[in-house]
Amino acid sequence: MGKIKETNEGIDNLKKLKKIAAANDLVKAIDKDNTTAGVGSAVSKYQQAIDCTELEPFRRFDLKQAIQANKKKQEDRDPDKLLGLYMRQFPTIEQDTDGIQPGMYLIGADTNIGKTALLVNMFLSIMDSNPDTYGLYFSLDDDTATIIDRMVASKTRLKINDIKKSQSMPLADQQKRDLVYSELDQKANDRFNIIDLEHIGDCDNPIEKIEQYINEAKATHGANVFVAMDGLHNLDVSGEFENQRLKNVERANVIKRLSKDIPVIVTCELRKRPQEKATKKPKIFIPSPDDIMETGKYKYNANLIWLLWVDNPDWISDPDCDLYIKLRFAKNKLSGFKGTHLLRFKRDICHFEEPSGDQQTEYNEMLDEFLGITPEDDTPEDKDLAKAKGKKPGKKKKTIMKDYGPGNGPPHKENIETSDLI
Repeated sequence: MGKIKETNEGIDNLKKLKKIAAANDLVKAIDKDNTTAGVGSAVSKYQQAIDCTELEPFRRFDLKQAIQANKKKQEDRDPDKLLGLYMRQFPTIEQDTDGIQPGMYLIGADTNIGKTALLVNMFLSIMDSNPDTYGLYFSLDDDTATIIDRMVASKTRLKINDIKKSQSMPLADQQKRDLVYSELDQKANDRFNIIDLEHIGDCDNPIEKIEQYINEAKATHGANVFVAMDGLHNLDVSGEFENQRLKNVERANVIKRLSKDIPVIVTCELRKRPQEKATKKPKIFIPSPDDIMETGKYKYNANLIWLLWVDNPDWISDPDCDLYIKLRFAKNKLSGFKGTHLLRFKRDICHFEEPSGDQQTEYNEMLDEFLGITPEDDTPEDKDLAKAKGKKPGKKKKTIMKDYGPGNGPPHKENIETSDLI
C-alpha cells in the first residue's frame, strides 16, 4: 500500500477497516500536535499498523487437531464433577446450570429488584466454592467501598448500615465483621479484585483496560478466571456510533468476546413499561428476553439469561419485608434447563438464599393474599384428588399474566393456578 498523502484519507480508511479506536487515536494525536512533523509522525504510525495488518500471514485452522483435543478433554474430565464452577450458596441453580461454565450470562431485572446484590452473592459463592479460581468484579455503577460493604454484610449477615457504624456494634458483631474483613484482605489481589469506574473511566478506551485486567489474570490463573460486571449500560465503548442501539451492539459484542473461554456474568436493565390502568384482578408481570433494554444483541449473544421479578410490586416498597424474587432461566444454551426458581432476598444484609420449606409456605401465603385466593370448603375426596395431582386443594383460578417463553410473542392471559407460578 502506497504512502498515505492525506490525513483525512487515512482516517476514512481506518474507519472502513472498522479500526475505530485507531482512527480516534490518530485524530487525538493530530489535535495534540498539528505541526507538519506531528501530523507526519501520526500518519506514519497509522501506516505501519496497516502494513502489519496486510502482511500478516494466513493461518489455516487445523480441524483435526481441534477434534482430537476436544475428545481428550472429554475423556480426562471427572464424570462425577460439574462441567463448570461450583456455586454452593445456590445449589439448585448450580445443578441446573451444571456449574458456571464459560460463556456470557445476563442478569436482567427492573430497578430495585436486587441485581447488584445477586451478582455480589454469586461472585462470593463462586470464589468460596472453588479455591483455585480468581475473580474480577467490575463495578461500573457503585464504587469499590460500596461493593465491599455489600460483601461484608452478606458474609456476616449483619446490616449494611450497622457495619458502617461498627464502633456502636456489640462486641460479638464486631468480631464477626473483623473476621470477614480479615478473610477478604487475605484473598484480595491473590484471589479476587474489584475494579470500579475510577480505575478505568479516565482512560481513552475502558474496554482495552478491562481486557488488560482479564488477560493478566488469565496469564497467572489460566482458565480458572471468572468475571462479574455490574452496570453494563455504563461501559463506555470507543468510536463514533450513529445511535445508541449501535453502541449497545458493540457492548454486547465485547462481552461475547471476553466470555469466549471464561464465565462472564453481567447485569442489565429492562425497558420501562407503560403504567397500566388499575384493575380489580391483580396481574403478575413476567419479563421476557425481549424486555432487555436497548438492543436484541444482548439476547442473541448471551449463553444464559436469568430474569428476575417480584410478583407483587408493593412488596418492594415495604422495608420490613424480605423479598421473594423469581429467577427464570429465560435462555439456556449451557445445560438446556428451562424453568423458574424462587429466591429469598434479605435486603438489609444484602444476602440471597434458596428458601426453606417454611419460607416457601410463607411465600405461598403472601401470594395467595395478593391474588385474593381463599380456601374453599372442599370435601375430603376433593382434597385427596388434588393431592394426588400434586396441586393444592381449595384454590380458585385467577386471571393473571403468564409468559409462554421467547419466540412465542408477548405474554398472554390465561386462567392458571397458584402452583403453576413456581
